[in-house]
Amino acid sequence: MTTLATYQIAASANDAFEGPAGAVVINSGTIQLRDAGSWGGLRFQNVLVPQGAVITAATLKVYLGGSNRGVDTDVYGQAIDTAPAFTTSTRDISNRARTTAVVTAAQLLPSGWYSFPDISTVIQEIISRAGWASGNALALILDHKSSVNLVDFAAYDGSPSSAATLSIEYRIPFQVSKGGLRGRVHLYIEDAPDWTDIVSGLAPECDEHGFGFMPIMIPLPHDQVMHYYARLQFKEVELTANGFTVFHGRIEDRAIVSSGLSLTAYGYWQAFNDGLYNGFWSRTNVNDFVPVKASDISTRAPEKFEMDKNGRLYIAPRNGEAFGTTVTPAYSVGGLTIEKPYKSLQDYAWASFSYTLVAPTTWRAELYTNDRLFTSPVAAWTLAGNGATQTGTWSGALTANSRIEFVLWCNTLTYTVSGTGSIYLEITDLRINGRAASTVYADHIVEGLIFFIVSENPSQLNASAAFVQSPGLDLPDAAWEDTPPARVLEDLLLKGDNQTPPRRWEAAVWENKTLYFQPRDDDPPEWYVDAHEITVRPSGSTLFNAVYTLFRSVDGRTVRTVTETDANSVELNGVTRTTVVRSQATTTGQAHAERDAKLEDSKTAVPKAALRVKRLYTKNGAEVDLWRLRPGHRLTIRNLPPTSNGELDRMTSFIVARTRLLVDTAELEPIPESPPDELAFLLAQE
Repeated sequence: MTTLATYQIAASANDAFEGPAGAVVINSGTIQLRDAGSWGGLRFQNVLVPQGAVITAATLKVYLGGSNRGVDTDVYGQAIDTAPAFTTSTRDISNRARTTAVVTAAQLLPSGWYSFPDISTVIQEIISRAGWASGNALALILDHKSSVNLVDFAAYDGSPSSAATLSIEYRIPFQVSKGGLRGRVHLYIEDAPDWTDIVSGLAPECDEHGFGFMPIMIPLPHDQVMHYYARLQFKEVELTANGFTVFHGRIEDRAIVSSGLSLTAYGYWQAFNDGLYNGFWSRTNVNDFVPVKASDISTRAPEKFEMDKNGRLYIAPRNGEAFGTTVTPAYSVGGLTIEKPYKSLQDYAWASFSYTLVAPTTWRAELYTNDRLFTSPVAAWTLAGNGATQTGTWSGALTANSRIEFVLWCNTLTYTVSGTGSIYLEITDLRINGRAASTVYADHIVEGLIFFIVSENPSQLNASAAFVQSPGLDLPDAAWEDTPPARVLEDLLLKGDNQTPPRRWEAAVWENKTLYFQPRDDDPPEWYVDAHEITVRPSGSTLFNAVYTLFRSVDGRTVRTVTETDANSVELNGVTRTTVVRSQATTTGQAHAERDAKLEDSKTAVPKAALRVKRLYTKNGAEVDLWRLRPGHRLTIRNLPPTSNGELDRMTSFIVARTRLLVDTAELEPIPESPPDELAFLLAQE
């Protein structure tokens, strides 16, 4: 059961703003965030949420004034057990310690009440503090990023009834210690009793895509097993410890066994495998264009034209054929068209191309958009012949629709062609986009995937794209048909970004069913364990220090890039080992980016670890809960000395790919990235 409580600013010193110079104002009628480097502070008193409660939702609402242009603001909490009122001391807001959790709001807005994106992670971090107690004061800190997007909202001194509000939805975890894990552990299963005190076999796993899966064994009498077996399919499951989400997912596998009910829950990354995605975003390949037939449009006469798609679109009337208004069919138009993928949510919305038109003045070349059945033509580009060779380029937004068509036709009474190729239209360097812009980045596609998932299954994913970042890399060929969205995300991760060298990107669904699409943290959280013994066997199975890319160019030719070699790795290992990246890229630049990303990842061999630990420490030696270690974090064996050998160093300190928490025995199994087969660690069992 959840509880919802709403709090409103209740005193003059509980809301304030700070300008870029650091002056703090606490008695204004509005909170004014008008420049980059300005800050806002909101303090809510007597917050009656008990320490360790599980925050399921949290909403900050402010009443925006008429001068607003948009919100471009990060929302933090003050990292303190109970927040003091604001003062006019210089930088009293920006100098306050802030939570690690932060939520970004970026949106153009009208006036009126505005709800920030869900800030439950911020509230959870404060409520989970050891010193937090029900009735304490809680402060939010707003870091404004823009001098263009201005934000004014009502303050207590201007209108107490319009002052900011904070709504917190929470539930109290069942207080029990499972398997020696410190603190309160709670298992929540939708539409089921609280089985926390009888459940066994909990072993949640996390991987590079967030919460992986968790087995659950519930001892029940036979009559209850049958009852719950029928009603628990796809129900929500959450395991929390001290208010921290250890696992969040849904039940997919069920089995009736002699001792009760066996369940397996999977994280909400599975939502990206529930459907098949058909999406068009960008295309440079012309191979899928087809001639338009008379059965499609009565004026089309493909038999009167020579057409080809050999790395270009080419339309030329044949020798001896008659064209014009008095022939049959009238005009006798030649057209090449392409239709967007079935059920694609994106229409053809932008195009660019180079053209060559050789034609007399009575001939026309045109680009149309149209619907699937050819009933709504809209001309986007028209060029009349002038008796000479005309060349040029065109780009621009299209009237969004399901198909486009290039046509060539004659606007006269009668015209008979003398020589095939004497009149022709040639289109090269064609690019079509599914958004009205010249570029398509991965974040545009990811936002489209979120919309697709939420449209199909609203309860399976958070609609927010607040944690979707942009790689800044243009993707000239991006289209999928009948593809699970998870595969689309995997494809996008392989693209890297526009950095040199490209960064590695990751996609994961963590708390609140929210998708994170972002570059890997260059400075991830680091945790420490102690090693009892280590055994090393030679292995180079994951080492590749020379890489090239195999791809197909726009005209369909198989192309290989120049091999890129890491000289330091060759010198260190005494051998050059080469591998190939088989890419879907159609441009050399993208192929080079994928090659360089592979080389960066494989130029040093990565170890395998078979670890099982009972203790996890910070750099300063403080013990922390085992579930704090997540994929993407760094784990260091602190009692092994560093070496000058890159492979050995990656055994003593490595990025974690997967974790498995054994709740019953209070042990954690971390697994490094890309492990070879011939290396094992033996760690102390404390």
